[in-house]
Amino acid sequence: MEGHGDQRKLTTFLDRCKIDIVIVLVFLFVAFAIRYWDYASIPKPRRDEMAEDAFALKIFQGVYPLTDRAKFMGSFFQYVLAGFYLIFGRATSTARLMVVFFGSFTVDLTYLLAKDFVESCVVSIVQTTLFFELMTYT
Repeated sequence: MEGHGDQRKLTTFLDRCKIDIVIVLVFLFVAFAIRYWDYASIPKPRRDEMAEDAFALKIFQGVYPLTDRAKFMGSFFQYVLAGFYLIFGRATSTARLMVVFFGSFTVDLTYLLAKDFVESCVVSIVQTTLFFELMTYT
């Protein structure tokens, strides 16, 4: 008899995982769609953004620094951006595409963290939606 109880627990757990996967995919799609809309021109490129872009291009061309332009900062961002250049090409909008990509995942991360803390799907969706709304204005 105990085997049937374990089977029910496993089935219930898998059903909850399926619901979480659907919620995460919906959040990811909506977050990506909002961020992707006109990402290359809104807002206008700034000087510091262009400098980071040029620094990552140097890495793409074979210069491998250990620090950023400011010597107290690492150059992880530029190395990841150079990888994006390798995949998506050397357009100036590629840096923004990387931010769109990783920014979309922050919404899912917020949902999963909120769900872990609160252990309620409804509360997590509300918290994530509020975060999602906040991120559209930054």
